[in-house]
Amino acid sequence: MTTLAPEKPSVIPLEKLIENFIFSRVAENRSSMTVDFYRDNMGRFLSWTKQNCPSGRLTPADIRAFMVYIPHASWIQKGKKANKPITVRAYYNCLRVFYKWLIAEGIIDESQYPLKNVKSPRIDKRVIPSVPPEKLQKLFALLQEGGYKGTRNTAIIAMLTDTGVRLSEILNVKIDDINLKEGLVKVFGKGAKERVVRLGTASFDAMKEYLKVRPAGGSYLWLNEDGTRFTRWGFSSMLRRLGDRAGLDFRLSPHKFRHTFALQWIRSGVDPYTLQKFGGWADLKIVGNYLDGVRGEDALKAHEKASPLDNLMGINRARELRDVLPPLPLRGALPVKSKRGRHKKERRARGRPRKAAAR
Repeated sequence: MTTLAPEKPSVIPLEKLIENFIFSRVAENRSSMTVDFYRDNMGRFLSWTKQNCPSGRLTPADIRAFMVYIPHASWIQKGKKANKPITVRAYYNCLRVFYKWLIAEGIIDESQYPLKNVKSPRIDKRVIPSVPPEKLQKLFALLQEGGYKGTRNTAIIAMLTDTGVRLSEILNVKIDDINLKEGLVKVFGKGAKERVVRLGTASFDAMKEYLKVRPAGGSYLWLNEDGTRFTRWGFSSMLRRLGDRAGLDFRLSPHKFRHTFALQWIRSGVDPYTLQKFGGWADLKIVGNYLDGVRGEDALKAHEKASPLDNLMGINRARELRDVLPPLPLRGALPVKSKRGRHKKERRARGRPRKAAAR
């Protein structure tokens, strides 16, 4: 009896594997933003592999080559800045999830994992940007010019600053999610996690003023004047115009208001664990970054009083009274008069007559 050799399983094309992976994200009820994130990143990865690794069987060297390619990738629009290291890490994490999924599905084994010896790119630790208080006051002053948009945008900026909600969270708030009696708003964060945030007095008053002029109908809270939904594109356009009018030297973004909220929260003395719960952060390490930012600011302020050079030269008091006393110059900053000239002044002060000049 002739025994037939088992037929080798056909190799599934990388394009099909990526398609199945994206479908699994949808089946797991991941948010639309998460699905779009994987679809966009894996799509660009697929385009790169077609040109640089047609077989689809990638090695650690191929993964590293892709990571080196990302900062100056061809998909970056002309005139735009290169992708930052944090973007490279996002692609790295995306690929890691994809290949771990392939292992879990039994499509490849651990020995075929191409990221096994590839380290995640290092990201420089930077100061977390926020909106300075004086700039924030200027923004609110510009929004007080009246009109429907001014009232609506005031309520939006107030809620962003007061609650630290993300852009997707604030745009998806529905009118039924607001509890005006208690001043509470229900939002849905990453992973469709529900939480409730509280409006302070100022943001609560701004919300009430907006609800007075909000067009009737529509399930979502934020509407345009014609009753259509206020979109992500409209929100970005509003922030860009507002930043230009205020003459800001930085790009205004929703996340800068989230940073401002977190820094002010920590500075008020509330513990980081409560901030993590209120702000919807899954990882306490992120809250730790804000704590480091506050400590950095405190260190700068402390240096004003503890500057070693100022204390050694005795000018710390002059710094406190800078409006009354002129700053003391460093040694050598001004010309030093000769001792002979100084002695002449002393004699005049004591009323002694000058010696007759020799003839």
